[in-house]
Amino acid sequence: IESANLGMGGLDNYGIFESLCENITHINDNDIVIIGWSDIARFRLSIDENWHSYTMNTNNTDNPYFKYDFLEALLFNRSTQNNYIKEVNNWINFINTTMKCKVINWTAFPWSINGHKLSNFETISQETNGVVNDKHFSETGQKTVAQKLINIINKTNLI
Repeated sequence: IESANLGMGGLDNYGIFESLCENITHINDNDIVIIGWSDIARFRLSIDENWHSYTMNTNNTDNPYFKYDFLEALLFNRSTQNNYIKEVNNWINFINTTMKCKVINWTAFPWSINGHKLSNFETISQETNGVVNDKHFSETGQKTVAQKLINIINKTNLI
């Protein structure tokens, strides 16, 4: 069994979709593609011919490319618009109808996608009793997500 992990920490949905597009020729009909969609508040900018992903929050004010007013306006726009969710769901519909292999779309974020919602698993904060303030899944949380994905893979009619 050959596998490839193309995931990158902190990547935005545009980068996730672009990574799929860049690697589509390496995907065979009998493959299983698992896409973990990110938070719609993440975005990317092209800086010095490279993409840089950012989480939408006002803590980025030390970044020379951002001004507080810009971040505040962008955060408001992304948090009040369903267009970003619709955009990702349109990508998912395109992926699901054009790819011949099994595709599993999922997210851990609190928005509705045309796929699986996998959330509310143990976090690093919970695992460390609040010593480390981190909302990402803990080791146990990661194992639970992996088991859920295995269960989804083993079901019929995945797409």
